[in-house]
Amino acid sequence: MTKALPWRRVGAYTGVGVISGLANLVIFHLALGAHLPPHVVWALSYESGAVLAFALHRRVTWRDRRATTFGTVARQCIRAQGSTLVSLVVTLALFAALLRVGVSGERANAAGLVAGFALNFLLAHHYIYGPVRHCEGWHCPRWARGRASALHRRGAGAVGRPASGAPWAARRAG
Repeated sequence: MTKALPWRRVGAYTGVGVISGLANLVIFHLALGAHLPPHVVWALSYESGAVLAFALHRRVTWRDRRATTFGTVARQCIRAQGSTLVSLVVTLALFAALLRVGVSGERANAAGLVAGFALNFLLAHHYIYGPVRHCEGWHCPRWARGRASALHRRGAGAVGRPASGAPWAARRAG
């Protein structure tokens, strides 16, 4: 990854975050106008923003890591919903605490969005769209996957042992 790519990614993440945040606020105001309880309104608007953010992040922010198969997209979506759930718990706790001390609903919602922004970026960068996938093994960085998969193909007893034609194996045996 080049030096420019992380800054491009942070900029794209910010742009997508602003768009999904605006959608969140619009849904929040519309649902409050329908006289729903504030906590229900907040959860509804948060999840709507999260779904929009997932779709936009796949197309814009992490387009270089975009999945091509249905199964991989489904796993990314499940991981995105899981990380959204983690962020939801953290930001909902902040939202409820701010409401309890008398902060208005809109300001508490905005503070929750800002807190969730940093947490979501870290989870998305390392977990949802991260360079290491669960099916390829969390223990193995991208640069070592070819070497590790070759070791795993040799069988459980041969992991870490050289192939039969390895030049240093002959020296050791002889």
